[in-house]
Amino acid sequence: MLAEADRLLTSYADDSTPLGRACHGIGATMKAHAAEVRMSDYMWLAVDPDGNLGPVTGDVHGPGTTGGAAHVHIARGFDALNPDRGLAAILQTARHEFAHLNGVPQRETWHVDAAAELATACGPRGGE
Repeated sequence: MLAEADRLLTSYADDSTPLGRACHGIGATMKAHAAEVRMSDYMWLAVDPDGNLGPVTGDVHGPGTTGGAAHVHIARGFDALNPDRGLAAILQTARHEFAHLNGVPQRETWHVDAAAELATACGPRGGE
């Protein structure tokens, strides 16, 4: 996770575009809050707004909701819910959850939200 934070900080250090600033911000937040990340052995199921069970790969609770430090939970396990979950998927989830910690709002639906899109846009580019 720290290597990913460093990649974001280095890759976007001189990028003054909105995307560059957002990706750099995720890297800075990841680095500052790495100690607050808790890895779960497996994905978990939760009820979506329609009452359906859906798999969850991570979540974040900001300092204001936890009375102090932020809490970031990321699933790392390989199980029936996530048989192909490797390091790239874990880092994608980390970028996604830290984007939320930086203030990118959570959508009411469980489909792709702005934080997921930002996490993908900030992902490794050719040669990284």
